[in-house]
This record gives sequence, structure tokens and C-alpha cells, in this order.
Amino acid sequence: MNELTIINNVKAGKIEHNYTELKAKVALMVEPYKGLTFTEETAKEGKSTLASLRGLKTGLDNERKRIKKEFMEPYLNAETLMKEVLAIIDKPIDEISSQLSVFEAQEKKDKLEAVVELKAKIVNDSPHADLIYTMKWFDDPRWENKTYTLKKIESEITQKLSQIGSDLQTIASVCDDQWTPRVITEYTQTGSLADALRSKDRMIAEKEQADKVAAEMAERRRQDAEREAAQKEIREASRAAQAKPEEALVKNIDNFEEIKTFRFDITMTKTQFNALRQFCVSAGIKLSVVKE
Repeated sequence: MNELTIINNVKAGKIEHNYTELKAKVALMVEPYKGLTFTEETAKEGKSTLASLRGLKTGLDNERKRIKKEFMEPYLNAETLMKEVLAIIDKPIDEISSQLSVFEAQEKKDKLEAVVELKAKIVNDSPHADLIYTMKWFDDPRWENKTYTLKKIESEITQKLSQIGSDLQTIASVCDDQWTPRVITEYTQTGSLADALRSKDRMIAEKEQADKVAAEMAERRRQDAEREAAQKEIREASRAAQAKPEEALVKNIDNFEEIKTFRFDITMTKTQFNALRQFCVSAGIKLSVVKE
């Protein structure tokens, strides 16, 4: 390819200015405006002052923009011309690149097919084949690279098979039948034996917590049912006492007019006792707690 001669004579940009003098003059002009205060009566004067200061700033800023535009113009022109030159080279570059991309894509496809075939040849004889095909982490993305040889890939697949077999044996030895399938599922997702074994402890803790909550809920339901049954029984007894007082409390005792005292040993909850006391009060029965 022939050598090109590029001529770009760049001269260091230089702007003659009086910025030091300008800075001092502007400082003197602005000095009287510092610390000014305005009232509602002098607001109109304040607006006029503000407009003057803003006008001064706008004039100076416009000059800054003009200088920048003028200073940058030679560079922008040169840049546009160089981009036109580069565009001439881009066309053949794109044409050749698109052709090579097709070849590279085909090479990558052929390599991937070879890897899949090699993996199947080795893995299909393993007792864990079905499980291995669910492991997304088993395949190494580098296997698709042109420089990664099939011999090296074969060695790595064999090593992974051996490691997986060892890890599954470890899981089976430290987990009972209840947890082994779930721990293996964790292992197939991450490929980390340590993480999988830690997941067992987490799952056991979660189950214990769930069982505890379920037991508490069952106990609450049992207590609620017991309390409801006791209250229902007392309500029915209270209605019976109001209808037939002589048959309300003790069944096998003949009717009597005199007041008699009976003592019973009764085992009940506090809730049931309160309900019994309410019944006795409603039935006119004196109820006393006997302290031993």
C-alpha cells in the first residue's frame, strides 16, 4: 500500500486581549452595586439596576462566544475534510468485514456443534447425565473460542463429571431422604457444594418455623373451639334454668324447697369458670371458691 503525505500546518492559536485591564474595570463598575438593598418603594429602581447588570454580563458573554466560534472555525473545517477522507476508506473496510463475519460465524457454529457432540459422547454414559444437562453452569463460554482446543475441552468435561459425582455422593451421605432431592436441586443451580449444604440448614430452619406457626394456629383453633363449646353449653343451661329452674343444675335430685349446699371438684379453664360464674349469677345460685 502506497504511503500518503498529509499536510496540516497547525499554528498555535493566539488571541490578543486586554483581559487584565478588562477584569479590573468590570470589578470597579460592579463595586457600587454590592450590598445594595431595596424596599417595596424602591423596587422599580432595583429592577432597573438588575437589568443593567444582566445587560453588561450578556454583552461580555456574547463576545466570549464570538471569540470561540472564530477560533474554532479552522479546526472544524479541517475536521470535516478529514472525515470525508476517512469515509473513502470505510467503504472497503465494511465490505471486507461483512464477508469475514460470515466466515467467523460459521467457524463459531462448527465449533459449538463439535463441543455439543463431544459433551454428549462423554456425558451420556454418566449415571448423572439427565441432571448434568440441567446445569447451566456446566458449559464454559470459552469452549466456543477458536483457540480453545477440543482436547482441552474433553479434559475439562471429564474433570467436571468426576467432581459432580463426588459432590453428589457427599450430599447423599450428609442428608437424609427428606432433604437430599432439595439440596441436589440447589447444587444444580449453583455448582457449589458448600452453598448447597448450607441451604439444607436454611431449609430445616424454615420448616421448623413453619411447623411452629402451624402448631400455634392449630392450638388457637382448638382453644377457640373449646371456649365456644363451653359457652354454648352454659348458654343452653342458662336457658334451661330460666325455663325449669328445678331441673337446671342437678338431674337426679328430687325437687326441694330448702336451700342446700353441694360441693363439686371441677376441672376447667379460667374462661370456663368465668362462664359458669355468669350462669350461677343469672340463675340465682351462690357460687363460692373453697380454699384448701
